[in-house]
Amino acid sequence: MKGISAREIHKIRKKAFGVSSVFRGRRLTDESHMYFLSRLVEEKIKQAIAEGEFDNLPGHGKPLVLEDFSEVPEHMRMAYKVLKNAGVLPLEVELRKEIAALRQQLDACNDEAQQQRLRKELNDKSLKYNLLMERNQRRQQ
Repeated sequence: MKGISAREIHKIRKKAFGVSSVFRGRRLTDESHMYFLSRLVEEKIKQAIAEGEFDNLPGHGKPLVLEDFSEVPEHMRMAYKVLKNAGVLPLEVELRKEIAALRQQLDACNDEAQQQRLRKELNDKSLKYNLLMERNQRRQQ
């Protein structure tokens, strides 16, 4: 990959910040280029904060809603996130949702026959989920 010349960086800095500096025509390495870009981003963020551009964002002052992928193997979490955003959930996630819904139904149920049916269905789904997760763990090894 070609590096960006120091003169090109000088032009970008001067245009973005009004900063002038001497570079003597050196080529920047990938590390120095990334350092410069991170500094540039930090400066832009600080400037936006100072100007109040982040004050009226949706959800301001509210906690972030983080998704729980704790039971998903770490190497598969990104794929699960992509699938979820596309509206396609993996079998493991679907089973976890069904198990959670069955537990809620069981907690709210007063009929003994209905409770037995829900317990059986919950046990079946839990067994299926556990077998699926065990199979995934074996594949990792």
